[in-house]
Amino acid sequence: MPQVAKHKRVVKRKAFKSNVKRTSYSIKQKEEVVNYAKEYGKNNAATHFGINKIEKKLYDWIIEQRKQGFAVNYSLIRVKMLEILRDQDIIVLYGNLTNDFKMSNRWLYAFMKRQKLSLRRHTKISQKLPQQTEQLLESFYRFVT
Repeated sequence: MPQVAKHKRVVKRKAFKSNVKRTSYSIKQKEEVVNYAKEYGKNNAATHFGINKIEKKLYDWIIEQRKQGFAVNYSLIRVKMLEILRDQDIIVLYGNLTNDFKMSNRWLYAFMKRQKLSLRRHTKISQKLPQQTEQLLESFYRFVT
């Protein structure tokens, strides 16, 4: 059996450049968060400093809508995110982000993936057959036999 030469596949990646302005924190603020995380854990630090508060509100809203049986699509998620960013508590914590935050498809897909969400959902009601289905099946059976 002849030997097959294996070739390495080289993939060139494009550098991602973003025009999104980022919030900067002082070294003292960063040290405080890191020290808290070392002592109490990452999840507790995120909760304590309100780092994941915005996405948590959005996630809770999506789950609530689904429990009520409403369909949630990307457009509704974007609109709700804008409402959350306009919330007074969020403005106090993070400032006014409505102009700077770009709700791109990339952000939306990443959010859905982080939260393990999808737009597809199981339906509770299956498709029902017409009432005369039984009669039609019987008449067809009689016709064939």
